[in-house]
Amino acid sequence: MVKTQSKSNLTSLKKRRVLNTWITNAPFETMVDEVIRLGRARESSYVCVTSVHMVMEAQWDKDFQALHKNAVMATPDGKPVSLCMNWVYGTDQVQVAGENLMIRTFQRAEEEGLSIFFLGTTDDVLEELKKRLTLQYPNLKIAGMISPPFRPLSESEENTIVDEINASGTHILMVALGCPKQENWMAKHQGKVQAVMLGVGAAFPFFTGHVQRAPVWMRKICLEWFYRVVKEPRRLFIRYLITNIPFMGLIGLQWLKHKLGLDRETSQN
Repeated sequence: MVKTQSKSNLTSLKKRRVLNTWITNAPFETMVDEVIRLGRARESSYVCVTSVHMVMEAQWDKDFQALHKNAVMATPDGKPVSLCMNWVYGTDQVQVAGENLMIRTFQRAEEEGLSIFFLGTTDDVLEELKKRLTLQYPNLKIAGMISPPFRPLSESEENTIVDEINASGTHILMVALGCPKQENWMAKHQGKVQAVMLGVGAAFPFFTGHVQRAPVWMRKICLEWFYRVVKEPRRLFIRYLITNIPFMGLIGLQWLKHKLGLDRETSQN
C-alpha cells in the first residue's frame, strides 16, 4: 500500500526561498542520506533538481511553482542557484548537481542493497547506461528501465508504466524527461509510485557520454551554461537568453529587499 504521509512529515531539512522556489539548504551528503532514507522506506515522494531554468519556470507558472514547493527536497543543481543562496542569506550551500547526486546515489544504493528504476531518455542511452552501471557498480540492483514515447501518453499507458515500476519493487525511481515534464510527471504520480522519485534531467546522457558536460573549471565559475550553449546553440540559446538574464536581475532585487528587511518569508522546514 502506498504511504500517504504529508510532505512536511517526510523530511526536516530547511529550505530557503530563491525567487518563487524553495531550495533545500543542506550539505551534499545530507541530501544523499535523505534520498537513501526515503528510498529505503519506499516513501512516495519526489525530489526536484533545480536549475536556473526551473527557478524561472516557477517564476512564470503558478502551478509549477506549487508542485515544486511540494517536493520533499529541491537541490541547487545550477551553480548560480547555490551561489545566490549564499549571496542573499550568507549560507555556505554547495551545488548539488543532478549527475553528482545520481552517481552518489548509485554508490550508496549499491552499498545498502537498494534497487533503482530508470525512466526516460532513449533506448540507446538506457542500453549504454546499463552497460556502464554493470561495469562500475556490479552489485547495484537495476529494477528496470523504460524509455517512454516522446508524445502524450494515454491514461492506460501511464498506468502500465506505474504498474511496472511498482511491480519491480524498486526503492528509487530516477526520472529523466526534462524540465518541466519530469516534475509534472512526478507530482502527478506521487501517491501512486511506491518509491522516492528523483528528477535528474540530462544526467543519464551525461553519465553515458552521449552529452559532454562542461569541464570542471567552467562549472566552478558558473560557465556551464555557456559551454552547453556552444554545444547546442539552436536548442539552448533562446532558453538561456530568456532565463539567465531575468534571473540575475530578480535575484539582485531579492538581495536588496533582504538587506533592507523588506523580504517576505525566506525559509521553511
